[in-house]
Amino acid sequence: MRAHGNLIVASHRVPLDGIPQAGGLAVALRAVMKRKGGRWVGWSGNISANRRPSRSFSQDVEYLALDLGEGRDTELHADYVNGALWPILHSRPDLMHFNEASWSAFLRFNDDFAHLLAKQIGPRDRLWVQDYHLIPLAERLESMRVVVRCGFFLHVPFPRPETMIRLPRHGELLDKLAAFELIGVQTPQDLERFTQYLQSARGARVAGVQQILGKDRVLIEMPDGRSFRAAAYPISIDTRSIEESAPAAGDGASVRRLATSLGGSSLVLGVDRLDYSKGLEERFDAYRCFLEAAPARVDECTFVQIAPLSRAEIPAYRQLRNRLDRQVGRINGSFSRPDRTALRYVNRSFSQRTLYGFYRLARVALVTPLCDGMNLVAKEFIACQDPRDPGVLVLSRHAGAANELGDALIVDPLNRDEVCAAIETALAMPLAERVARWSMMIDQLRRRDVHAWADDFLGDLAESRWPDAVPATVSRANPSQLSAAASAAMT
Repeated sequence: MRAHGNLIVASHRVPLDGIPQAGGLAVALRAVMKRKGGRWVGWSGNISANRRPSRSFSQDVEYLALDLGEGRDTELHADYVNGALWPILHSRPDLMHFNEASWSAFLRFNDDFAHLLAKQIGPRDRLWVQDYHLIPLAERLESMRVVVRCGFFLHVPFPRPETMIRLPRHGELLDKLAAFELIGVQTPQDLERFTQYLQSARGARVAGVQQILGKDRVLIEMPDGRSFRAAAYPISIDTRSIEESAPAAGDGASVRRLATSLGGSSLVLGVDRLDYSKGLEERFDAYRCFLEAAPARVDECTFVQIAPLSRAEIPAYRQLRNRLDRQVGRINGSFSRPDRTALRYVNRSFSQRTLYGFYRLARVALVTPLCDGMNLVAKEFIACQDPRDPGVLVLSRHAGAANELGDALIVDPLNRDEVCAAIETALAMPLAERVARWSMMIDQLRRRDVHAWADDFLGDLAESRWPDAVPATVSRANPSQLSAAASAAMT
């Protein structure tokens, strides 16, 4: 065992055989694990009575896939995660649906996960739990008397307090989150909203604020005596690796076919999972406005929107897909010609390598979510650019990435005219300006890559002191132990 124990990452799903599906978050976490080693534990996606984890190994990382759930419980768990938590966290309470059965299934899922995970935890391991699916996990481990240094990272936004309180049982959910020693969010704005919620809705108090390298770490004390730290840790990408991979990605067959099909026109590209938080309807409307101003632009540029389907069983997603299909039909019916399609709309996924090739080929990337924790597509696009002829990023101010990529064209995705004007500006931008803007952003991504993100969080978790002498039979959440330890760490 390593001197400081293993790093254990727990997430809702785990890459099968250590190979993540296309998606920035899974790829970023895999880069961290490859460098640090340890175990990555998650649900296999299978429902089975078999409680022996499936193991695979790759580059000093052990992947453990757990079979969880029983029949209807798995559906109910998904119903709570996708139908209640996701819309609330993305500030869409109008789309939330909640029932007690799904809440109970969510708790049982985490209880099952905790029982299986507890068998993998050593006395000096560090546990890093990823995202909202596993909010109750530390509390469940604590109830089992499992002692482990435990941190949590929320990859999605945290909403305003008045939105969060519209979730039934919000207090019980967030009280469970307080069982973690360190809680990370994406942006300072998320940290502010999280702190405001805990103060106004849960009676917590900020017991201290520590600023390190411009980053605030706050010590939160809950009414029951628990205390924990919280701070903003903007997730990033494996910048150098992507920069090295992108040039060769252009040789892929799919990338070559796309380049040929453009016929010399400029590629305007969007890559998003099909979700109401991504602002696709507003984006399509802005592009229609762009073409209406000068229909001949259909010869000058081609808009390709890649939007893999997700959560098709949820009515809000089916309805969104139907609206987008009709919207694309109207745009193409108005502006396409037999030899030119105005908007190419693709509901399938591509490998990460192929996406890198698409990013490098694009003159403009439209990353315009209505609400997003970070959005790693924006960062990947920048890392994939040709330094001699980079493309332009049009970025929503409501994406966490806007805090770091200020040299993008920052827009309000709800302002159609503003997005339309940004597309025009991006396509007409002189080379010197494109290079200058890109250079500032790539410097930021090189300095603050995914490894810096992980080092910051895990370093702070290591400093989140609590007595090493606490016996394994004593819960680490004992207020008399933790409150004193956390207070000492802030001084």
